[in-house]
Amino acid sequence: MNVHAADSFFIAALGSLLAFLLICTALGVSSFFGCRILIRKSQFAIRRAVGATRKDIVRHITIEGFVVISLGAAGGALLAFVVANWLSDRYRFPPLPASYVASSALLLWALGLVVTLLWARQAANTPPSNIPPSAESGLF
Repeated sequence: MNVHAADSFFIAALGSLLAFLLICTALGVSSFFGCRILIRKSQFAIRRAVGATRKDIVRHITIEGFVVISLGAAGGALLAFVVANWLSDRYRFPPLPASYVASSALLLWALGLVVTLLWARQAANTPPSNIPPSAESGLF
């Protein structure tokens, strides 16, 4: 394959940009779920106190994360197709292959589920005795 030096630099720059964006996305998803878990820590403690197991809490958070991540991946893939088709029509770029969008969406979806599972395991370890006084007074 005969690739010019300018092309190889451009490919390396785009690859670096892609890696940077993937890291930023992973940090954003992790921060989003981490914030949601920390805010609802007393809810998990109350659920544990009334009989929910760790497995129940992990299942709850995983299902919630699956829905949020699936909607985000589908919306992002749709937006990528719309923008790519617009750029293709306007500037006569070659069309974006569907496999690129699908593989990117699946990669981000899998990454989001891993992050969700990590936060779910941390939330499941909340002891039932970790109920704050304000939550105790509002139970009955």
